[in-house]
Amino acid sequence: GPHLQHLHFESYSSEEFVRKWMAHSGPSRASGRKRMLAVRAAVHAVSTNPALSDDRRRHYLREIYSRWIEDPADVLDELGYLVEVHPEDRSAVPRPLDPARHSELEELLGRLVALPKAGFTPERRGPAMIRTVRRVLEAKDLTPQLRRRLESLHSPSAS
Repeated sequence: GPHLQHLHFESYSSEEFVRKWMAHSGPSRASGRKRMLAVRAAVHAVSTNPALSDDRRRHYLREIYSRWIEDPADVLDELGYLVEVHPEDRSAVPRPLDPARHSELEELLGRLVALPKAGFTPERRGPAMIRTVRRVLEAKDLTPQLRRRLESLHSPSAS
């Protein structure tokens, strides 16, 4: 419906990712972007390896999911942007972010878009993400609310 917002291009969980790719009998119709081509190649290599049992195939598909697809939920949760909705719960109704959080997120995303994208690749997620947050913190015109939220990621209570 028009009240819904698309938050993810892939599977909502590793179980759904495994189910989806185990169900594919042929090549995926996934996007031709370079990153997705790498995921497709990895999935294909695992899916067609005759030496793997179904259990090991599931194991490696979960690894691909965690390395390439899974969002950094711990970071999103710590920043207060994560809303957990279970797909099985048909009664769940999306609710918008409160205006203050919406403004913070809009400002943060605007600043992140202007930075080099290399810090967002899955294989470099940890240290590169921290450097990216530090670069945003260097901005002199950062709103006080967003500055406090990002600084809280480095406070002793956050570790």
